[in-house]
Amino acid sequence: MNTIEGIKSAKVNILTKKAYINHDLNIIRPRRIISEISKMGTFETELQPENQSIDIRDITKAEVLKYKKKFLLSFSLYVPMLFLIWVVPYVEALKPFMTSVELFNGITLYVFIAFCCSTIIQFYMG
Repeated sequence: MNTIEGIKSAKVNILTKKAYINHDLNIIRPRRIISEISKMGTFETELQPENQSIDIRDITKAEVLKYKKKFLLSFSLYVPMLFLIWVVPYVEALKPFMTSVELFNGITLYVFIAFCCSTIIQFYMG
């Protein structure tokens, strides 16, 4: 574990994504703390005034908006997959679409579209 001289205690709040560091100004300055934390990992660091308040409602709103966008994208890709899986095989006029349009190496357009949609959903949403 890395210790930095001059830091008395550190508390991290994962929900608000903030760290509260109690330090001795005679030994270590805030800018050096920021540079040391940046060296340790992939943390974004910035100095925040002590009197600035953190509103948990703003943080929650931002998270909800992020997941809402992900859901809407996933849903918009899932609808074509449902059409491909549940409609195309059972409609005689669309059955040639499943096998006749070949892209490369025997992969049909039907399989390629289903693969692309499901991959985006799996890796973006998952």
